[in-house]
Amino acid sequence: MPFSDFHFRPLDSGDAAGLYKLVQQNNARLKKYFPLTLEAVNSPSAAKRYVRENLEKMKEGTGYYFLVDYLPEQRPVALLILKDINLRIPKAELAYFVDGSFEGRGLTTWAVGHLVHFAFNQLGFHKLFLLADEQNHGSCRVAEKNGFGCEGVLMDDYRTGVGDLINSRYYGLLKSKWESCRNEIL
Repeated sequence: MPFSDFHFRPLDSGDAAGLYKLVQQNNARLKKYFPLTLEAVNSPSAAKRYVRENLEKMKEGTGYYFLVDYLPEQRPVALLILKDINLRIPKAELAYFVDGSFEGRGLTTWAVGHLVHFAFNQLGFHKLFLLADEQNHGSCRVAEKNGFGCEGVLMDDYRTGVGDLINSRYYGLLKSKWESCRNEIL
């Protein structure tokens, strides 16, 4: 897949309709891991509110939201988030999902790489982390391909949107490790 067909960019005020469509097209897939996003973007007006609230978080530095656009169709196909920011460290959690029709083709790995680069170089974070269901092998591979290491497994740490308690792999990446191995990653 040529990544020249994609554009990684921050969320902007005109994204509500595209984001709503992305979330609705992936409703069944998002129910398990992104129930709060699914609930927050459950109508066109709710999508506008979601965009407005998260643009405010970006201004405040309490969260950062990005989309990946598929340029041939001029539509967003992935959402990536930096959240749970702790400026004392400084560190943040990554969360991401990609449209099901683009899953398994390297797009998520590529997009997470852009988000990691932004977080370390533009925001000056020292550490990034993400949580992945230990059974979600695709998400675990995305983390590992971007240089994250598994720091442990958190038992029954997350209740999915369908009610199951699952174990989460905690992946971390220090800026110093990323800088020393990013040529291998990229």
